[in-house]
Amino acid sequence: MKKIVFGIILTALLSVSPASAQLSWQLKAHSMNATTFQNEMQTMVNGGWTPVGLSQYGTNMYVMYLGGDPFNMIAWNLKWYHDTNTLQNDITFQMNNGYFPLGISYAGDVFYVIYIQPQNSNATAWQLIPSATNMGAVQSAISSYTNQYYLPCGITKYGNQFWTLLVQIPDTTAKSWEINQYVAQDNIVQSNINLALANNKVPWGFTYEGNTFTILYAGF
Repeated sequence: MKKIVFGIILTALLSVSPASAQLSWQLKAHSMNATTFQNEMQTMVNGGWTPVGLSQYGTNMYVMYLGGDPFNMIAWNLKWYHDTNTLQNDITFQMNNGYFPLGISYAGDVFYVIYIQPQNSNATAWQLIPSATNMGAVQSAISSYTNQYYLPCGITKYGNQFWTLLVQIPDTTAKSWEINQYVAQDNIVQSNINLALANNKVPWGFTYEGNTFTILYAGF
């Protein structure tokens, strides 16, 4: 049986080439109220921060931000969807209008996706791939795509599976990707992300699940 994935050829563009060693980051808790959430994100963007991932945890939505404008962002958007058909159609629509998905979270009955609009891009397709909820299963599920220049950009739990969002970027300057899991304690998460940045690995998509923090990195 052929596996069905949400993959559609696109006309959007993206070129990612941040100097990760110079990046700062924040993991900030936001209100789940839609208007408040967007206003709080706009305040962060106005302060020079780029949203690159998100995940619900408890009563808050947590967003990963990078400082230093690594993607030359000219606009951003936060969208939410109540079903998978609307989700897949609008990801395609947003990308065809120059927006790039950087983070996905399923929050009980709604999918949230963060989009940024960079100045330059070259993305050609996207996929949303299911797997079991461990690092080995994710790597196995998406390996055939990462060999075709797909970069994992977001991850969330939906049902009893992880779903990984990938975007194909043939001319990306990313040399590698990896997935890591940490105990969801502030000091452990902070020290590991700082270590990754020091080794030219850029954090973005992540998900909180119980006492586990799962995060994606791109290596430059």
